[in-house]
Amino acid sequence: MIRSVVAAAVLVLVFSAADASAAAPITIRPSIAPSRASFGDTVVARITIELDAESVSAATLDVAPSFGPYVELGAPRIERRRSGGKETVTYSYSIQCLTDGCLPGKESAVVRFPRVTVTGRSSARTVRASASWPALTVRSRLAPADLSRAPRFRRPATVPPPSFAVPGALTVLLVALAALLGV
Repeated sequence: MIRSVVAAAVLVLVFSAADASAAAPITIRPSIAPSRASFGDTVVARITIELDAESVSAATLDVAPSFGPYVELGAPRIERRRSGGKETVTYSYSIQCLTDGCLPGKESAVVRFPRVTVTGRSSARTVRASASWPALTVRSRLAPADLSRAPRFRRPATVPPPSFAVPGALTVLLVALAALLGV
């Protein structure tokens, strides 16, 4: 009985060690913060890349996400951490949407970005990993009552008369300048 338990434990350890060595050299985790935003808010999209630094160099990573209808507000911030043979590289993108593509109506709009793919070089081959972004919910800044009626614009009933008044001191100065030029 004890021998079979020990044998089972040894088999579990052997297979888990084999699975760890066969693990993908690149894994990625995309995230979005906040996951609920209002139209025009800045959102941070992060791609956390974990790689086996002994087989894939972080310098060979190629990350090209697409955030349409959002636009990037600048170059991504890149952070690198290394611990033993593992390296974690995080790309943080500040993005914002000011177009109709993510404008919510009466209900919140859900924006789904295309899958992100990361490639890198491992010895003589290219390795890649891809993942889906979490959904981003865009909500309106308007109350439901604001959306239920037509917009009201205030305007005067009559147009005010034009005013061409010139200040008194300026009038005297301009008349004196005209007289001087006339002489």
